[in-house]
Amino acid sequence: MAKKSEDTKQQKTPKAEPKKAPAKKDIAYDSIIAIFESRFDYQAARTMANNAIESAGLERKKAFPADEVKKLIDVVPLLDIRTTSIIEGLNALLD
Repeated sequence: MAKKSEDTKQQKTPKAEPKKAPAKKDIAYDSIIAIFESRFDYQAARTMANNAIESAGLERKKAFPADEVKKLIDVVPLLDIRTTSIIEGLNALLD
């Protein structure tokens, strides 16, 4: 039986690196406030947004990652009625 020459040996195919989804940028606090202003007046929007942030167990900051915005979406219905526009607006920020 003849020996296989070096050029005919099977080469292992390198594993393909999984593609990472592009990181979504953080959502600015001001953008969240703008969404709350679609339902409440100036002061009430800030109060309700801060209440939602606190209820979600978050700290107020300049920008929030997508997973924290999702936590806000979960608590908004617990804070007030007729919050559909806020939930839709926050969801739109995540897209």
